[in-house]
Amino acid sequence: MSRRAPASRRTPAPRVLVLLLALLLPGRAAAQPATEAASDARLHVGPLTFDPRLAIRNVGIDTNVFNDAEAPVRDFTATIGPELDSWLRIGRLHWAGTSTVGWNYFRTARTQRSFDLGQNGRVSLDLGRLVPFARGSVLRARQRPNLEIDARVRREMTEVGGGVELLLGAQTRLTAEHAVRDLRFDDGTAAGESLASALDRRETTNALGGRLVLTPLTTLVVEAEARADRFRHETTRNSDSVRLTGGLELRPLALISGRALVGARRLRPASAVMPAFTGAVADVELAYQIRDLTRLTGLVQRDIDYSFELAQAYYVSTGWRFSLVQMVGGGFDVVAHTGRTTLAYRARLDSDPDEAHRRDRVEVYGLGIGRRFVSGVRFGVDLEHVTRRSSVRTRTYEGLRGGGTITYGF
Repeated sequence: MSRRAPASRRTPAPRVLVLLLALLLPGRAAAQPATEAASDARLHVGPLTFDPRLAIRNVGIDTNVFNDAEAPVRDFTATIGPELDSWLRIGRLHWAGTSTVGWNYFRTARTQRSFDLGQNGRVSLDLGRLVPFARGSVLRARQRPNLEIDARVRREMTEVGGGVELLLGAQTRLTAEHAVRDLRFDDGTAAGESLASALDRRETTNALGGRLVLTPLTTLVVEAEARADRFRHETTRNSDSVRLTGGLELRPLALISGRALVGARRLRPASAVMPAFTGAVADVELAYQIRDLTRLTGLVQRDIDYSFELAQAYYVSTGWRFSLVQMVGGGFDVVAHTGRTTLAYRARLDSDPDEAHRRDRVEVYGLGIGRRFVSGVRFGVDLEHVTRRSSVRTRTYEGLRGGGTITYGF
């Protein structure tokens, strides 16, 4: 694994224009409708509404900064960053946005320090039964993008999309959207593999969705998506996929709130050396509130993603996570969580047969205590233990992270 800071790269002019556009068009904030979120915001200036926050997280010790199996490195870390949700409504024109900045500090591992920038935006025009919309997002980050990649490598993601919502009545809504997402990595490596060579790609998506309000708190959701993935370097990975899901959305006022979608995905690679896939996918995140004292949250996710290891075509990620927040009086709360994710790899058909049935497992559990103040400040202290088990010796590691977190809403 390379611990060298990635070389900087000049941003071409077209991508600069996309960045400026996304900064001007604030994006979808959280999962609730923009009008509801705006009404709960703290600052109102004419038609503009703002909800600023400041978070200081992970102020403490990480016992394995590089997720190294043989020589773990301990370091003091901290993440500091403001966030801003904003909304604007002028007549029939609506826009909403989220801006984030994060400074990641490591006391001795200086090559791991970074600034992360993110902006997403959505603008819509309410024409009655017809609501055209456009959205865009930009992310420049140097954090681990997923559980498979242990290296912190600079990556850039830009996405532009647009479509139309059709209101068929007070209870029914149809949506059609076309979107293009570009993913690029800088000149960094993980386990000796170039991430740019393996993962740089463009994803083109056409999606159709339907929503039917069953009760004031429950909405039936059906989604269909066709996606084409085209790689810039490893063109043998080019593929087309179809994804169908359905389920329910439950509003926060319901006893059980959240979103539960399950379905199937079919992946058809263009190259004969890449295995096809047909299987179940899921995106479930539900919360159960017991008065104002206890909150249980469960998350289940299953989907496929491309591996940075060229001998592997992709992997099926199946994970679950459960957390408990218990108020104990005096403004104090206790937080506990546990989870497991299995990465089931699908090797290229021309690779070593020993690679064909590899499964990695990542387990995490943690415990914390916090104090909430009337001013909107929460201070917490958390411990989290992470373990990865793999048949590849260099991919097996464990580490303990502990530190404090302060969040403040202005």
